[in-house]
Amino acid sequence: MRAIVSRAEAAGLAWALSCHQGVGTGATGATGGLSSVTIVTGGSATPTGSDAVGTLVGPVTATCTTGTLVGGGANVTNTAGKLIVAVTSSYPSASNTWSAAGTVVHGSANPPTLTVYALCAH
Repeated sequence: MRAIVSRAEAAGLAWALSCHQGVGTGATGATGGLSSVTIVTGGSATPTGSDAVGTLVGPVTATCTTGTLVGGGANVTNTAGKLIVAVTSSYPSASNTWSAAGTVVHGSANPPTLTVYALCAH
């Protein structure tokens, strides 16, 4: 299963899992399972501000050093300027790594930053 989640969605999942630990009256499943979820902030890429439309930004990666990769995503910040970057790929690139890249879709100064996140379960 592949999931693309925002940082807020990942934080909500981590909260929901922590609230649900030990709760329930149904049948007991196999021992083990998830005990926590960590959001790992990976690399960032920022265009120069003079990049042409169509310029690739990234790729950047976030890696789970512990636990199991269960999803990830990317975010573009500092969009107040007129240089606009769209996330054009966001995917698991290895068993413990999430990668993302973007593309400049409107050129001007004040470049935004593309940051990638991995959701790691323990």
